[in-house]
Amino acid sequence: MISFIGILNARREHDGKLALGPGFQMPLPVFNFNRGRIMRARAEMEQAAYLYVEAKRQVQLEVQEALAQYQAARQTADLWQLNRQPILNTADQARKAFEAGEISYFFYLQTVLQVTDVQLRIVDADAALRRAAVQLNYALGRQML
Repeated sequence: MISFIGILNARREHDGKLALGPGFQMPLPVFNFNRGRIMRARAEMEQAAYLYVEAKRQVQLEVQEALAQYQAARQTADLWQLNRQPILNTADQARKAFEAGEISYFFYLQTVLQVTDVQLRIVDADAALRRAAVQLNYALGRQML
């Protein structure tokens, strides 16, 4: 930017001194179009817009994945809970059959082992459901479940 200073009344006095009257100062924007900064600002704004869109897509993807995991964990937990009582009844029947002498102790222990394994799977399914619910709440950014 070039500054232009104009002096309206400049004259030399009789005693050799220079007398200056009122003047003005005005910047002349001859070479200062600031194209480089304008283009850089536009590029930064465009980059910020792309980053915003990418972040938004990433959040949507995380929410979709968390929801799919929650739905799968919910179905698995519901299926195990639905079959829980018949499995526990099987353990009771095996105990009664062993006490009545109808089956061997080995068969009774195998049944107890299988029932314990199923109970462990039920607990695992409930834990997976809770983890999926926490992940979904985290992806949503608030407590939903």
